[in-house]
Amino acid sequence: MRISKLFIFVLFFSTVNVRAQYTDCIDYSDIRQTMIYNNVLKDFIDKDEAVLKKQNINEVICSYKDGRMISETVYNEGGIMSLLKYNFRGEAETKITIERDSLKRVLSITVANILNKGLPLYYVFDYDSDYITKIKVFLREKLIEQGEFVSMPPEAYEKNSNIILADKYNFVDIKDMVNSNSIENLYCEYFVNEKGRITLVKDVRTGAVLDSVVYKQDTIKIIQPKKSSTEYRLENGRITYKLQRTKDNRPMPPGSKGLRPDKIQKMKFYIEENGLIESARDEHDEINYTYRRTQ
Repeated sequence: MRISKLFIFVLFFSTVNVRAQYTDCIDYSDIRQTMIYNNVLKDFIDKDEAVLKKQNINEVICSYKDGRMISETVYNEGGIMSLLKYNFRGEAETKITIERDSLKRVLSITVANILNKGLPLYYVFDYDSDYITKIKVFLREKLIEQGEFVSMPPEAYEKNSNIILADKYNFVDIKDMVNSNSIENLYCEYFVNEKGRITLVKDVRTGAVLDSVVYKQDTIKIIQPKKSSTEYRLENGRITYKLQRTKDNRPMPPGSKGLRPDKIQKMKFYIEENGLIESARDEHDEINYTYRRTQ
């Protein structure tokens, strides 16, 4: 199994936290984290897409109960084509446009900040058949980040020969630091279970654990040591609750004791009999879902 095959569906970068379950899988602000999310929760993502396609949904509008807009997402046969994201004040902030080929593969993603009129980001995808081989991120013409799949030499795996690997493929995250000539390479080693789902990600050079995943009957938990943990609660093959804890690692003020409290984000989803999300609730308010269908 080539692990890159698992990440060819809905992809993009978002400058803000996406607040709707249907679009959680497409926040590409952290390439590695979204790849892990899309692998670990692939069955649930596929089911969401199938529900939208079966119901002929071409647009999902999310808003708070007081009328403030959250997002407007346009779909084609269950796949996201564009998204307009609003900030907490209800102002249109970010527009994301996805270009696909005839095979529905993502070719490029354009992310424009329409509120502050900043420079757009461009994500460009390279493929080998159905396999993503490279993701490049450009700020105007400048390459600022690049992720690619590479085959590592056998000796790189000798120390872990007893562990099931993702067909001995690694993800390499190359970050070209803005306003600097230095380049930082991070080689990540993925370990998978018998179902092809990621259980562990390590830094190849140091052996440090970057991510781990815990699977239980009705929960899945993705953990970044000393950074964050995200728990998904599952019912009838759907995600019904999300709890995210993020560490605040900023230094405490002089004279203060202890640690800063974790930042906690919660989302509860209420699902109709037809499979569509009826509403949700975050730590602020109730979220309404409005659907528009293809005529």
